[in-house]
Amino acid sequence: MSGPGERFHVLAQLDHLHSKYTGTGHADTTRYEWLTNQLRDTRASQVFLFSFFLLLELT
Repeated sequence: MSGPGERFHVLAQLDHLHSKYTGTGHADTTRYEWLTNQLRDTRASQVFLFSFFLLLELT
């Protein structure tokens, strides 16, 4: 079974994840913040994929 120390470790890892990656959200994330993060990540993915497919076509 897991002890109280393991639970603290999991919560510390979760806090670290939230501080490192802004798009992971938390309980107080507003709808606007969530949508902004989704849009930012979608656009970044689209730019990467466009560049990737362009590179594939040129080779």
